Amino acid sequence: MDDDFFTRMVIRKMLDAEQHTVAQCTSGQEAIELLTRKQTGSTQPERFNVILLDWVLGDMTGRDVLQHVRENTSVLNSIHIIIVSADQLTPAVQGELKALGAKTFWTKPVQIETIRQLSSLAPLPLPPPTLGRSPVLSPCALSSCMPPLGEALPAVAFRPAGAPP
Repeated sequence: MDDDFFTRMVIRKMLDAEQHTVAQCTSGQEAIELLTRKQTGSTQPERFNVILLDWVLGDMTGRDVLQHVRENTSVLNSIHIIIVSADQLTPAVQGELKALGAKTFWTKPVQIETIRQLSSLAPLPLPPPTLGRSPVLSPCALSSCMPPLGEALPAVAFRPAGAPP
């Protein structure tokens, strides 16, 4: 999920090269719609294993996307969320984003070596069905296997090759 065309294309090419299934968004509103959209013939939202979410989208921030989706569905409980930014985010901002479900933070430009590490992430368990507002996740330390990189990046949701939809 990134509002910058060039960034989306570069990341898409890297993910395609690693045989990931990719869904792209160009705005925060599109990201919210994608993450809350139901699977065809189901009451469950589409399943993604990883989301690369740009910190600054044209119409809102990554925090706004996470907050809106968190308030309306529990889908984020089972997704590795990586915030990508051209800027170094402060520890306070990172803490807020972790409380909303972000697992780690990358800076642009993202390198192919980092994209390759995504394949080694084990899928998070699906959350049990809940009514009303979903609980906030406790911070998770994916940063040990996902080192921060260059600058800010867009959000791209994808499923690793062979993962169930």
